[in-house]
Amino acid sequence: MEKFKTYIASVDGKNGWDVIEPLYNEAFDPDAVIRTADGEFDRAAWATMAQGLVAKRARISELEITATGDDTVAYRMRIDIPGADSMELAATATLRDGRFLRVEPTDPKAYSNLVERSR
Repeated sequence: MEKFKTYIASVDGKNGWDVIEPLYNEAFDPDAVIRTADGEFDRAAWATMAQGLVAKRARISELEITATGDDTVAYRMRIDIPGADSMELAATATLRDGRFLRVEPTDPKAYSNLVERSR
């Protein structure tokens, strides 16, 4: 959970992928799966999406994350991309060794929309 918080805080509209990538790799398990309405993304594919957001100077704020079990959390956050409407995302995640292993969005369509906005 702490690794994810550190990663999210780094997506501030100022840092480049060179700064963010190591934090991303610490936050997501090598076997991570992120679900969207259009399918599942592995860690590498989700990193490509994240790189697109970083290149657009996206900023993530208002992160609220709560442990819901020994290895599960629920979170909510706001993403601002210059020139686009703000987005609110929420999901539950399963952790392994403190890293996100599986992300299940509350609204998978919102995650698909995020992917589209990252392009």
